[in-house]
Amino acid sequence: MLLGLVHSLPLGVMKPDRGSPFVETSSFRILIADSFEPWRRYVRSTLEKCVGLQIVGEARNGWEAVQKAIELKPDLVLLNIALGNLNGVQAAKQISKAIPGVKLLFATQVVDQKS
Repeated sequence: MLLGLVHSLPLGVMKPDRGSPFVETSSFRILIADSFEPWRRYVRSTLEKCVGLQIVGEARNGWEAVQKAIELKPDLVLLNIALGNLNGVQAAKQISKAIPGVKLLFATQVVDQKS
């Protein structure tokens, strides 16, 4: 599912080539922001297998996501809505102001306590 979401983005970083289906022309830079370290590791390891995608950094909370986004200038920030000290929506607003044109993708989990 994660790869489907990322591959559906208009990356514009790959071009057809005679020798292989796609050849990387430049990389699409991604920042992962989530407080749950095992999830960040999973996302990183999954996306690093994709040609044309480069993980430029990880953030553990909202403030760190904003700071790293400004520093690293990613093309895409993958955010959890429930980040610590500054939630994902608030962080996204600050990131989009600081980096016009950056793409934002929210990934979050809700657990139903009634089940």
